[in-house]
Amino acid sequence: MVKELPEWLESPVVTGVTVARNQIKFVVRRIPEDGNALAVIFQALAGADINIDMISTVTDEGLSYLSFTTIDAAAHAVVEAVVSCMNEFERGKTGWEIDKGTPVAKVSAVGDGMNATKGVASRAFSALRSANIKMLDISTSDINISVLVDESQADNAVETLAKEFDLKFD
Repeated sequence: MVKELPEWLESPVVTGVTVARNQIKFVVRRIPEDGNALAVIFQALAGADINIDMISTVTDEGLSYLSFTTIDAAAHAVVEAVVSCMNEFERGKTGWEIDKGTPVAKVSAVGDGMNATKGVASRAFSALRSANIKMLDISTSDINISVLVDESQADNAVETLAKEFDLKFD
């Protein structure tokens, strides 16, 4: 018999919900998968003083697909940096493409107990789905679950997650 529960177990799993607006999501398609091109892309972005967030890659049939977010004010510089990398790696060989960027908001559920509690992601994703909020990308860590949503759905996503995890919402 356990006399006392650990402190983290007694506290709420999700302690807050945040939103970052003015974000833009980029997708770069058909990058050579050897890793060299990705390194050059991120060096070019860093060299242009562009902060990157929510990075994800998928590899399929020898090519990589990269998505990432940054603030919308950096959109033009991102495209310039990536296009310069494309030229360096002979774009014609793989047919690299970068989209023009999609305006998004990043909504995050945060809390210290998330990594030790089963079903947090399931609850978050189910709640968002039930509210008809389309998740455009997902990123997780030990203390947060972040989703990209259309800017028009940001407030609804915040309210939905706050309600799901019994947080006070003003």
